[in-house]
Amino acid sequence: MIALTKSQLGVINPLWHKSIHSPYTKINSKWVNDLNIKKETIRKLGKHRMSDLWEGKDFKTKQELERVTKCKINNLEYIKLTSFCKNKTNVTKIRRVATNWETIFIKTSDKGLITQIYKELNQLYKKSSHSPIDKWAKDMNRQFSAKEIKTINKHMKKCSTSLIIREMQIKTTLRYHLTPSRLANMTAMESNECWRGCGKVGTLIHFWWSCELIQPFWRAIWNYAQRVIKDCLPFDPAIALLGLYPKEIIRKKTHTRIFIAALFVVAKNWKTRRCPSIGEWLNKLWYMLVMESYCAKRNNKVEEFHGDWNNLQEVMQSERSRTRKTLYTETDTLW
Repeated sequence: MIALTKSQLGVINPLWHKSIHSPYTKINSKWVNDLNIKKETIRKLGKHRMSDLWEGKDFKTKQELERVTKCKINNLEYIKLTSFCKNKTNVTKIRRVATNWETIFIKTSDKGLITQIYKELNQLYKKSSHSPIDKWAKDMNRQFSAKEIKTINKHMKKCSTSLIIREMQIKTTLRYHLTPSRLANMTAMESNECWRGCGKVGTLIHFWWSCELIQPFWRAIWNYAQRVIKDCLPFDPAIALLGLYPKEIIRKKTHTRIFIAALFVVAKNWKTRRCPSIGEWLNKLWYMLVMESYCAKRNNKVEEFHGDWNNLQEVMQSERSRTRKTLYTETDTLW
């Protein structure tokens, strides 16, 4: 589904709010009727449009209009029509090139109408600078290449076999979550300060990553991630939030599960004035394991499931035995 902004909808709105501004405005319209021209003349001209009254750069002569309408037009009526159409305000709008939207909606046939509307909406969406990934790039003070954007979109769609898990990555990438900063822009009654009480502006990147109450949690998660791959992983929000890994990282699927579990925990503690615990993250990781095991059995991909999760088994088991707080203890049977 394509979501449009107010500025994009503004391109379409004038079509029905200001029909006088269109070259396709019919002569038999409210504005021409108000000129007190004979109804018979207007009726004859009614099937034509305002732009049809022009011959090249010049307004049609009285004789040419009579030839079109096949009825007499007195001089006063012609002067009224001429002065209205050649008015400085109206002439530029009547004589301008019709927009694609006007061309679409003026057609009498519905054939291909939905396809044409969709194409135009898609063009508006592509031209927009309000792409979620562009906003993430601005928040992270960087630029994503076309290849990186493609990687981020692919990661969003294929990060997990379970839709309920994949949904978290989709919401994060598309900037779904509400923040004080966003609410303050909607209404003057809201404060833009972080709900965790740190006193800083509650932007999306602040809530997900840079808040002083969330940073210790991310550093702990990073330590676990590096224990699994036994290699150095850059401390970068693009990795955790968007799944944009360095080329040298091989076990991307393993890291993806670690970070998506962390996203669930951070989102759950969106308004909590404390740092999330590793126990919460571990519980969510076990939950994800159970959900993906069900998906693997349903899709006959049990071997692939074990291959993806084996790297995490050692860390999860050791942490569970240390904390003894994990909810999903029955998952031993999955191994």
